[in-house]
Amino acid sequence: MVKSLTHAGRLFVIAAAFLLLSCASAGSQASAANNNVAEAQASKVAMRIELSQQLKAELAENEQHIHQALQELPEVKVSSLSGPCKNEKAFDASTVRKSYNRIRNESLAAFGARAETAEARAAAEREFPALPAPSTSECYGSAPIYTPSAISGLQSQLTAWARDSEKFSLLIDVTVRSSPQAIVQLRPVAATNVFGPAWTAFTFPSMFRGNYQLSVSADGYKPFETKFNLSDYDAPRIRCVLVENSKAGLSKCALE
Repeated sequence: MVKSLTHAGRLFVIAAAFLLLSCASAGSQASAANNNVAEAQASKVAMRIELSQQLKAELAENEQHIHQALQELPEVKVSSLSGPCKNEKAFDASTVRKSYNRIRNESLAAFGARAETAEARAAAEREFPALPAPSTSECYGSAPIYTPSAISGLQSQLTAWARDSEKFSLLIDVTVRSSPQAIVQLRPVAATNVFGPAWTAFTFPSMFRGNYQLSVSADGYKPFETKFNLSDYDAPRIRCVLVENSKAGLSKCALE
């Protein structure tokens, strides 16, 4: 009987030790997983900061490039112009369009093709000045042309865009507060294959400006999804209030 009890006691001790080791191992694995997530996030932030610095330097060169490209536009030369038309200057519409497209493509090329800068590029592209329609003149018949004043106006719009576009290289921290606590996802609209991590910390550090889709969900509450244009905010803060499934009304989120 004593031997039996002793044997049972030994089994109990072994089982308890195994349980403690298992718990310690699980805790170690959870800690390692958290460390891996933190390291991955830190790596992403570091990459965005590096991309931001590169983008800022490249966008700074656009203003000078735009000015030079439009200054070099060749005037339309027509030998038959005389009288009041003799000194009237104009630029061929096809040549202007080609120059404009080249300026646009080269300016937006600064953002590259990386998913991380896709939303910044899309936002900058939305704000890029459109090419105005050409006009005609009695001096040039039905040929579509651009007058020097039209080119001057286009140059002013493009250089203003170049100065303002620097904001798309500046990173922002997006803060989301939810009542109750929820799982928050933030992803760029222009890069639907790149999802922000599901966090409950509600801070998304070093994000490029642009349009983002926000998703908020919690067990027992109505989920909410919406889009926010975060192009012009230095430190956007979003407040979400979720409504229980059993209650009337809809969950909502809004910029504070």
